[in-house]
Amino acid sequence: MRDVVTALSARSEPALISVTGDGERLELTGAVLGNWVHKSVGLLGELEIGTDTALGIVCPAPAALHWRALAAALAAWSLGAPVHLLTQDSPAPDGPWVALRPEALPGAGSGIDDSAAEEVLVFATAALALRSETEPGCTDFIAAVRAHPDVAALGNPASAVLVGPDGDAGPIPLDPAALDAAAAAAAPSGDGAAGDPGPRALLAGLPDAAEVPLLLAALRSGVLVLTDTDDPVRLAELSRLDGVVHGTIGAWTK
Repeated sequence: MRDVVTALSARSEPALISVTGDGERLELTGAVLGNWVHKSVGLLGELEIGTDTALGIVCPAPAALHWRALAAALAAWSLGAPVHLLTQDSPAPDGPWVALRPEALPGAGSGIDDSAAEEVLVFATAALALRSETEPGCTDFIAAVRAHPDVAALGNPASAVLVGPDGDAGPIPLDPAALDAAAAAAAPSGDGAAGDPGPRALLAGLPDAAEVPLLLAALRSGVLVLTDTDDPVRLAELSRLDGVVHGTIGAWTK
């Protein structure tokens, strides 16, 4: 993961584009997103997230991955921690865990009981929010992250673990060869020639473990588009503008 975040942080061009169902669009350079990952490593490390303490990301309907949650997931994987994607019917993580959820989702109304979590982190979903509205006993993820240093010591595990909403765990290879293979498979030409644009992907929904290498490859050298819409018409528009959606994640073909 160190290699991915290092490559991401060196990019001055947009690496991630967030498009919400209500039309809000945000572009993040690799350097900005990489800075969020570094700061998140500092915060999650302080909370002792690691091999024995998981990060549980609460994903309300329509289930999607917010860019701030993505930064936290990258940080957790850097620390060697499993990441759980939690929807209404998901089992809670076994063992110690830290919850991360949107501020507009009170714990009592989420359908997910986070009362057993060691800590509950809350983030605002608005693109330019500098703070989050929190309930008693919760921590403002945005404010807490911003208080940490811009550079953190990044782990470089050979693999990561993503636990889907159904509770099934999937391994994610993090070695450069696996990410190169994902990028080559997504490239329109497939030849990986010098000067070719990097892999481009549209994520509409939640990824499974098999899709994460393409997500990471896009962040490393291409562009990743995240959206929270489940409107078929809007998804069709995004497909025409930004690429083709295959399942939950798809590669641009133009």
